Amino acid sequence: SKNMQKLLRSFQRFLGGHPLLDRDAFFAYFHKLPDKIQVGWFRDGKFIIGEINDGEHQFKTQAKSAQEFVKMVNDAIYTLHDIPADYVEELEKVKTYNPKPDELKKLADKNVEGSSLNLIRIKDTQLVGA
Repeated sequence: SKNMQKLLRSFQRFLGGHPLLDRDAFFAYFHKLPDKIQVGWFRDGKFIIGEINDGEHQFKTQAKSAQEFVKMVNDAIYTLHDIPADYVEELEKVKTYNPKPDELKKLADKNVEGSSLNLIRIKDTQLVGA
């Protein structure tokens, strides 16, 4: 498929800079990550506190800004799914979890005390069957 070819090109570029990384391992880690993450969040003073469920794990994280919060959630997902640091940078290019623009706006709006997010793979969302 077109998306699989895009993923393969991305991986080939990736291997150019990291010759010790394994193609099969990359795809295994790609498929190990969830397609969707549910997040409930609220404000507590300067912090955004989130309760995250990725279907396999439930955990909490916190951050001071919306962008930092989304980064913390992504970092936790990679850690909980035992993705080696060498593969994280490239996987982030094809499988990053982000809220929809209106959800991110709420998360960044200090007047909104809490809400929920459904974080999905924004980049290459059609790679579900890859």
